[in-house]
Amino acid sequence: MKKAKNDTEKTLQINSGIKVTWDHLFDAVKGSELYLLTKNAFVLSNVADYAKPKTKMWLVSKMFYLDNKPYCYIIPLELENGTKLELTLNSTNLTSLTELYNRIKK
Repeated sequence: MKKAKNDTEKTLQINSGIKVTWDHLFDAVKGSELYLLTKNAFVLSNVADYAKPKTKMWLVSKMFYLDNKPYCYIIPLELENGTKLELTLNSTNLTSLTELYNRIKK
């Protein structure tokens, strides 16, 4: 990779690297481990039906840009049989991948 000529180029290079790395993490996820999150519902019924008394999971989104910066949603979940969840995606569960990258880099 060419060395960045300025801060804007450096940011673009870092963000591109973050996107490639974050997307690559999803390559190992099997289809049977994916659940669709839609505007109206996040259906986990088949997981809850077969879950042990308590099952820890994470809702993690693919990366997206917000104000030209890479973000994703990360929400820890603890499921029990018959439990219904109501999730709201907002700033409290929004994760800046740039900040995460900077913390790891230190």
